[in-house]
Amino acid sequence: MSHLELTGITKSYGDVRAVDGVSLSVKPGSFFTLLGPSGCGKTTLLRLVAGFLHPDAGSIYLGGQDQAGIPADRRKVGMVFQDYALFPHMTVEANIAYGLKMHRIQKSDRRDRVESIMRRLDIGDLAKRFPHELSGGQQQRVAVGRAVVLEPLLLLMDEPLSNLDAKLRVRIRAELKELQQRLGITTVYVTHDQEEALSLSDDVAVLDSGRLQQQSDPATLYERPANTFVAGFVGHANVILLEDGTSRMYRPEWLELSEHTRPDDAAVTEVRGATVTACEYFGPTVRYRATVPEQTHPVYVDAPSRTLGGAAKRFAPGDKVWLHIPRGHGWEIPDHG
Repeated sequence: MSHLELTGITKSYGDVRAVDGVSLSVKPGSFFTLLGPSGCGKTTLLRLVAGFLHPDAGSIYLGGQDQAGIPADRRKVGMVFQDYALFPHMTVEANIAYGLKMHRIQKSDRRDRVESIMRRLDIGDLAKRFPHELSGGQQQRVAVGRAVVLEPLLLLMDEPLSNLDAKLRVRIRAELKELQQRLGITTVYVTHDQEEALSLSDDVAVLDSGRLQQQSDPATLYERPANTFVAGFVGHANVILLEDGTSRMYRPEWLELSEHTRPDDAAVTEVRGATVTACEYFGPTVRYRATVPEQTHPVYVDAPSRTLGGAAKRFAPGDKVWLHIPRGHGWEIPDHG
């Protein structure tokens, strides 16, 4: 059963087709992400769902109701913008109450609903503060509170973490997922950050040039991409030509570099000689770039920087090593070759 259903959605601006025949479905109570590079159509799609734009073709159903002809202010949709768009001259409680006031909800009912939402979001003690007195995470909670106090059927979020530094973004995205689960509200989230999409989402739709490339759960998206675009956009993809003539994709952590060939290891499909050309240290892991004679492109391999026994073996540019390709881990990309 779908809570949000899009069928054949198309939207053009002059000769540019921003959204091209997109069909997708969002389950009730799920965290759903639209993922893709800048200009792929994800924000346009979000604005079409919100009612800020109207499709040239296709249909949008929310909670089983066709949204055609329903203006943005009458759709049961809440929106959290990229910069949160809080009113700087209003307190937290006034920001949250704003939509209720515009919908002419009685004052006593407004107060009860605002207090209830602030309790659920753990911001009751911030009621009298102004946005400039809040942290980034607190501002996000207020923005979510303002969107959900109207009891929408759907919450839309347009890259709300993109303006934060990397460390704060990781912390706040964890809070955001916890908030969404606590509220139980179906959420559609837009981002260009694949790590963000994989960590937050129940389902992800990858867009490119206005077209849907794949919709699936994060693990399927990462481990079994539908095409070469998804494989390359969601993580790093090594496409290796095997001895049997087939090409298969291997994520960097699926491969291993070693000083030894281990020819009798049943878990290894093939062993190739390789030369390390570069390495990057990321703390928990080291990423190696290596050339393999049979390969047109470099092969990337991620290895733990430490093991239970202490520091792991490190390689340096110029080292001659063996590339171990694991049996059964590769994925044959459907459109490759």
